[in-house]
Amino acid sequence: MIAVAAFLAVCISLPAQAQQVTVPNVVGMTTDQAVKTLEATGLRGPIGFEMTSNQAQGGKVSKQSIAAGQKIAKGSPVVLTAYMYQGPAVKVTVAPAVKDAFGPVMPNVVGMSFTQSYDAFRKAGLDFEKYRSRYTWKDDSTDPKCAEQCVVSQTPAPGTPVKPDTPTVLVFNKYWAMAVVPDLKNLTVDQAMQKLRDSGLGFSSKPTDTAWPELHGKVYGQSPAPGTKLRTGGASNTVTIQSYIYKESALEVKAQFMPEAKTYLLMVKGGAQPYDVVASYDVPKGVKTAPGQKVVTIVGLTDNPSAPGWKLYRIVNIVPVEATMVVTDAKGRKHEYKLHLTQANK
Repeated sequence: MIAVAAFLAVCISLPAQAQQVTVPNVVGMTTDQAVKTLEATGLRGPIGFEMTSNQAQGGKVSKQSIAAGQKIAKGSPVVLTAYMYQGPAVKVTVAPAVKDAFGPVMPNVVGMSFTQSYDAFRKAGLDFEKYRSRYTWKDDSTDPKCAEQCVVSQTPAPGTPVKPDTPTVLVFNKYWAMAVVPDLKNLTVDQAMQKLRDSGLGFSSKPTDTAWPELHGKVYGQSPAPGTKLRTGGASNTVTIQSYIYKESALEVKAQFMPEAKTYLLMVKGGAQPYDVVASYDVPKGVKTAPGQKVVTIVGLTDNPSAPGWKLYRIVNIVPVEATMVVTDAKGRKHEYKLHLTQANK
């Protein structure tokens, strides 16, 4: 068991080799499906767009930068190009007298996509970038029709004469489906990330140091709590994964006499586990022992519930004796601790 644990401890510290994965074919999928397919394979999928007048093609992947079937390193990007639907031009008619007297008027763009509103400004004789003082993006729409973002409000109102110094504001909103945050406790970090991806949620990591290699990469908490509902996109869809990361600390040894049990306890922490503990001592003069009988014996116990991180060992000595406890960790580093065992216990 000691050899296996030592092997595992060493393996944990070895850097992972780059893993090769096969690029899937995502052409024809929606952008959401394509990104999820790539992420499930361990790849990333940044997206670019090209315009199309075919509404059925809108939101679907037209090409991918690396052909399907090729082997590439896990974590590599596969750039996707998707169609963005551009609807028919919006016709805006302005009475010549109004146009001549006041200049162009503000079109009604509520309910339009970004591209459609841009086109409406152009048809009304307005330069979108010049007259649009600012626009605001939100991601809390409850209307599924705004899945590609749409204008929910505008200033000034439709029909208002617009001059070059007229401030205009467009508010774009986007609809995201809701997802329930899953329970991630006791999963590995990789398992937790995949579970969040499958739920359509983002994630961030908050690691905590631990001296226990067996806890490395394990999830012990999360925020928000399981059962919380989050949007599957936008700025508020991230779950923080709280996990352990193994960090080796210096080897520490100390002892304590337990009066009620009339026994000594040796406590060990840090270094590389498992530990090997032996006692070195000289048999006091005048003490006779049976053949093979030990004056001092080390009995391995368990973790210390009142002091996390410490391993406990019980010292059994048949006579008072001066002893040196020699603790060796899995990497062969030694720590000596001198102990005067003034009371015998059996």
